[in-house]
Amino acid sequence: MRGPIPLGELTPDDEIHFGAKATCLGRMVDAELPVPDGFVVSFLDEEPTEADGQAIIRAWREWLAGAPVAVRSSAVGEDGGGASFAGQHETVLDVTKGESLLAAVRACLRSRSARGAAVYRERLGAEVGAMGVVVQRMVPAEFAGVCFTRAPDSTGALVLEVVSGLGEALVAGQARPGRVVLGRDDLAPRGSEEAGGVLAAFGPDAVRAVARRALAAEALFGTPQDVEWAWVDGSCRLLQARPITATDRGSERERIRREEILRLEGVAGDRLAVWTDFSMADMLPAPTPMAVEFFHRAVRHDGGVGRAFRRSGFLYARNREATRFVEEVCGRCYMDLGRFLRAVIPELPVDLDPRVYERDAGVDLDLGALPVRFDGRRPWRIFLLPLTLARAAIWIPLRFLAMRRTLHRRFRHEALPTLQEEAAQERAVDLGALTGEELADRLSRLVERLTDELFTWHQLSDVAALGTRTLLMTALHALYGSRAGEVEAELTTALDGNFNTDTNLDLARVAAGELEMEEFLDRYGQRGFPDWDPGAARWREDASRVERMVALVAESGTDPLAAQRQRRELRRQAEQRLDRDLRRHVWLWPLRRRVLGELARFQRYSPLREATQGACYLWVELIRRVLLEGGRRLGAGDVLTWLTVEQAVEAIRGGRAENGDVGRHWVDRARATRRRQALARTIPLPHALRSDDLEAIGRPPPIDPEARELRGTLVCGGTVRGRARVVAALDEAADLEPGEILITRSTDPAWTPLFMVAGGLVLEQGGTLSHGAIVARELGLPAVVNVDGATGIVRSGDRVLLDADRGVLVILDRD
Repeated sequence: MRGPIPLGELTPDDEIHFGAKATCLGRMVDAELPVPDGFVVSFLDEEPTEADGQAIIRAWREWLAGAPVAVRSSAVGEDGGGASFAGQHETVLDVTKGESLLAAVRACLRSRSARGAAVYRERLGAEVGAMGVVVQRMVPAEFAGVCFTRAPDSTGALVLEVVSGLGEALVAGQARPGRVVLGRDDLAPRGSEEAGGVLAAFGPDAVRAVARRALAAEALFGTPQDVEWAWVDGSCRLLQARPITATDRGSERERIRREEILRLEGVAGDRLAVWTDFSMADMLPAPTPMAVEFFHRAVRHDGGVGRAFRRSGFLYARNREATRFVEEVCGRCYMDLGRFLRAVIPELPVDLDPRVYERDAGVDLDLGALPVRFDGRRPWRIFLLPLTLARAAIWIPLRFLAMRRTLHRRFRHEALPTLQEEAAQERAVDLGALTGEELADRLSRLVERLTDELFTWHQLSDVAALGTRTLLMTALHALYGSRAGEVEAELTTALDGNFNTDTNLDLARVAAGELEMEEFLDRYGQRGFPDWDPGAARWREDASRVERMVALVAESGTDPLAAQRQRRELRRQAEQRLDRDLRRHVWLWPLRRRVLGELARFQRYSPLREATQGACYLWVELIRRVLLEGGRRLGAGDVLTWLTVEQAVEAIRGGRAENGDVGRHWVDRARATRRRQALARTIPLPHALRSDDLEAIGRPPPIDPEARELRGTLVCGGTVRGRARVVAALDEAADLEPGEILITRSTDPAWTPLFMVAGGLVLEQGGTLSHGAIVARELGLPAVVNVDGATGIVRSGDRVLLDADRGVLVILDRD
């Protein structure tokens, strides 16, 4: 513990120990502004010892005469210009006893690790280091409120809000205040909004007196301030002052928006480019730069994706520009469809046909059947058409069939056991004993192994699954017509060897007491939220979310294991029906054995996609361990994931011991990137973005709030009624009620344990082979994807009907 130190003895240099709140109060005391007496203590990670408690109580009795006090957090990183943390940490008022004072101090310290504060830090890209706790004389306020010395709406006015009594109800959003708008120069009233007569009781003279004190605080700190104040015995007391974090957010957002538009204009050049978040949003919903770079490296000619396509018979492009089809737009991942086509089939004179993509509509995209048109900029390639057609008709099928024949055995029985053993050995390495040079080299090797070898396995399984599904669906469409998708869902439920489904079932076994948590984490501890991003904590290092999932399943009253057995029986019956229908079909019965063979292969390769991803997660975890160790040496936590690989390597090599300036430079760079990306993600984006309409960046999507029926794409059939649960992030769904219809923009594999509890699933984006769709079919969960505008139209609590057989969500009653 540091302190106790009286507020008036703090200096600006003490902020790294006691936080901005305490040091700002100290500066106001030094400037003789009316601040209640008090002192501050600080803790890093430890709890107060008995000696610490005695020191705190002694300071309270000696300096404040044992008077009633308010106890507030003053975390390092709180109340700064980038993040206020308003309401995220604990405040305890009117403390009158020594033991109550120590309990209040402990409550403030514990609030630092509360889930809400952690999510706040993650979304704003903010950090909290040491935890200061301010103990101040309690002000028995007759009136209280807040004062914005410059209104967040950019009018330039001063805004004062007033409530009767203590101001905590106002800060917590539980009381409606009286509101006065004043000119900053003359404090002349420009408007007011009464609330229960509080303004009349407070009076215009008192309003101006508070405004003058708030402006004095602004003059002291040099920036517009958000000031909390109290009024007692005819005078004002200043309880807190912090920079107005939202004052320039609008202009900063606009600057970022314009930068993105100009950058994408340069990327598109003279072509009409189309970017879509399809297939990327469920893997990287809010990626760090490190996660994006994994995909940039993998899609190169010599990366894992390029190697897999070449092994499957494709002439994958060597041009680095053509293969850079993963693009980050406003902090989210998009795919450049035109570049993807030119990377996979560079020999053809074709380009994406963008006419099929409406400007403000969601995109139901099948990467295996992209619409194309003749590319007049490369007409000479038409002379290669005979050779290209021969390759497509002979060489690619031969290479595809040869690759597919042995892929499952080679990965399941040869590669996977070796990778798991190597990962276990890597986890056992003491990274703290390595030099900065050794640690940096290890990071480079691990990233190279992930993006080259492991991505190759994953892309090969992806090609095998997509190609096999195309062959299977051709037969199913001929046999069942429009019901082909529904039949496919029946034939691909409850498959063995699906990594995500196995995770869910073992989670249910933990909830039932059939599997120990330690064994569960040994199998799946490499997973995270989301799995692909090294910036996300792994289950092995933070099991709290897993424990909440276990509790959710245990409390739901469902039996996922019994349901899985029932789905297997339903799948067996669907397979028998398919066999019977093939025997009866006049044209397909000669191909019966071939169709059933393709079904068996798809049932094998669809789960293999998830298994290869699970192997990739092993290496993402290993990379994260190295980045955390590098961050520990720099005192920067996990912030190195907000750098590229080369930048992180340089930061780790520089380090604090050898060259602190180098390491600190990159840490500051990473924190600035994280803040920018957090703001960029608040800018609305369409699912499909065209280079001829880049002003769509920032344009709110068109939503009909009166719509009652929303259409999408069938994933898994069934009809269910229930309450809607609309969420934007996984943490918001942690208390999902059994049977609720889960509605969100997209899901990554970490969401899938919730599928065992939900009554149905509705996604704004994704396709039939997105991860959420695959697991929904595996679990027999009624699901519809590509429901544009669902999260903006449906509200949590609405009674809805999910008719997944027709791909329709119907709002029955508004909550």
